[in-house]
Amino acid sequence: MPAIEHFESPAGDIQRAVGFYRDIFNWELEKWANPENPNMDYWFIKTKDEKGNLGISGGMMK
Repeated sequence: MPAIEHFESPAGDIQRAVGFYRDIFNWELEKWANPENPNMDYWFIKTKDEKGNLGISGGMMK
């Protein structure tokens, strides 16, 4: 069976969700600097397990 490679998660309050995932799960979140649409609020997510090993990647948008 294929492995999950990417997920996307919508959030009504992006800043609140970014803080939640950073604080609770210790995930890395980075806002995408989209030169074609600088107002686009899209965040890349890197997940990690409890040992710090990288997991699946994802994205978050409003």
